[in-house]
Amino acid sequence: MDDMAEEHSVQLLEQVRNSEYFALQLDESTDVGNEAQLLENIRFISEGKHNEEILFCKAIKGRTTGEDVFWNLDEYMEYNFNDWSRCVGVYTDGATAMTGSVMGSLSS
Repeated sequence: MDDMAEEHSVQLLEQVRNSEYFALQLDESTDVGNEAQLLENIRFISEGKHNEEILFCKAIKGRTTGEDVFWNLDEYMEYNFNDWSRCVGVYTDGATAMTGSVMGSLSS
């Protein structure tokens, strides 16, 4: 199962790297263990078709302010893509902490 998940991730990252543009959708949630999780969807074009996939879901390091959410996302993006220039949008669910009205850095 882990090998299949890794192969899917590798294929997805390659498709996104080959896409001219992509957009991200963030959602922060709390799991049953009361740990904050960041879920990231990505939209991109591959072989002329629009695609939407779950890019990752991971525990958020630090607090759940917009700034902390951004740095967790940035760490993933820099490691896997090292290029924000093709990102045409970052969308959130409008949560207060994520939109910057509480001390965050993202805006919807």
